[in-house]
Amino acid sequence: MTLNTHDTVSLDLFPTIQLPEGFKTDTEVLDTLERQTSQRSEVSRPVQDATNSQSPDTALEPTQAQASIREKPAGKKYTYKLPWPPAMSDLLSNVFFAGFLLIVGGACLAFQAGCNGTLGGTTGRSFAAIFSFGSGSICCLLYFLIDVYAVRSETAPNAKDMVSVPWWGFLGGILGTYYVIVNILTVPKLGAGVVLSVFVCSQIIFACIIDHFALVGVPQRTFTLWRGLGVIGLVGSVAVITKF
Repeated sequence: MTLNTHDTVSLDLFPTIQLPEGFKTDTEVLDTLERQTSQRSEVSRPVQDATNSQSPDTALEPTQAQASIREKPAGKKYTYKLPWPPAMSDLLSNVFFAGFLLIVGGACLAFQAGCNGTLGGTTGRSFAAIFSFGSGSICCLLYFLIDVYAVRSETAPNAKDMVSVPWWGFLGGILGTYYVIVNILTVPKLGAGVVLSVFVCSQIIFACIIDHFALVGVPQRTFTLWRGLGVIGLVGSVAVITKF
């Protein structure tokens, strides 16, 4: 019998099986099934033995899974899938991938300013703000559903999680609303280059202040001389862009 990584296994065939509680990958489950049925089979991906956290005097029978276990009711089917795609934290550890995301994000902001300004000039500024956040909310909802229920890299928050968030943690949407409305108001008159350069300059200055004083939950990073020189150069660049 060969178990594949995406097979659905009926526990009716294995009434004595007990699965590790809190397992994170299906490789442990496949290894348990292989070992308990005493079948020689090759799994399509390498498997790791379940960690045996029990002392010798409390060791389980060979037909039981080792480590902390709980019995699954027979008669139900469980589908185990390998963790794919990889966790976002693993992808962001690649400096090239993270840099690519940042570059695309900056390009999106530049195009967003022009799109919102054009929409506001045609349909009205208030409608443009509503449409911008409405379409963005739909995209965020799709991302939430995929992340929680398809990829399952996150879990849906409960009431306890929501209560534990500090009050300023819920201000992001309001601050984003101000950003979008100001874009809609100023881009048609000043142009995307001037508006975004001033925005970026202001963002970096206040980001350095937030880092230095560790505000709103960010890690503390001291404002150094080199950072100060960078800010001065940025202000000069914004002045040139605004002038010409």
